[in-house]
Amino acid sequence: MQKTQSTFETRSLFDLAGWLAMHGDEILDTMKHISLEQTRRYYISSRRRIQFWLNCTRADAVVDKFNAAESALVSGIVTRVWTALARGIATESGGKALVVFEQICEDHAAVNERARFSVELDGPSHKLRSLRRQCEQSTDYLLAFLPAECYAGVYAHDRVRFDKRQVEIDYERESGQLEAARCFTRHTLHAKFEWSHLGDRLIQCRQAPYHRQVISSMISMMDRDLMPIPEMWSRFYSPHKSASAAELVVWN
Repeated sequence: MQKTQSTFETRSLFDLAGWLAMHGDEILDTMKHISLEQTRRYYISSRRRIQFWLNCTRADAVVDKFNAAESALVSGIVTRVWTALARGIATESGGKALVVFEQICEDHAAVNERARFSVELDGPSHKLRSLRRQCEQSTDYLLAFLPAECYAGVYAHDRVRFDKRQVEIDYERESGQLEAARCFTRHTLHAKFEWSHLGDRLIQCRQAPYHRQVISSMISMMDRDLMPIPEMWSRFYSPHKSASAAELVVWN
């Protein structure tokens, strides 16, 4: 299958979560406020993607259900990291956007379970269960990189695992080894995803637009002049785009 602009690797979602988590300090330093329009755009694009996944759980083809479950699990890492960052920004600015972000996080967790259940109605999926464990572990490891004001442990799957990793990260930060910790974590988690062949997976063309909309709504909240955005994600930067009136009617 050829890569096109309408597809990208499933693992790219994990790469995005890694960048957000490992550079959380810089992101918080440059994002002091989340506007109502930015919040609304994120909410609408996220709800559209969640609805797409829910529709897939009702599909007859098992492959459609599996693809939706796989995509929802991996993108769930991004959602939890981004929600923790939003909490950090809200702590600084007293913004009300956090309620919306946390609602999306809860809805995403619910659709993860729904998608997994729809797949396992046709029989146990050991690959999906393995991926779920990897995603949960990766989430906790990445959340540990976020600053204290994010209260990232709230979004961890296993608080004991998160606390243990956070102690290690704090030590590495204080001893000047943070960059080494970032590299080690990236390579370790990448190896696990490669082992499950996720690195070769391409998101379906039907799903890709929904992911692009959510990613764009997130990246566009940043100030590109203050926060250097990697080229891989800067193409999603469109800060002046807003949700259409039709979408607001559907999702409000």
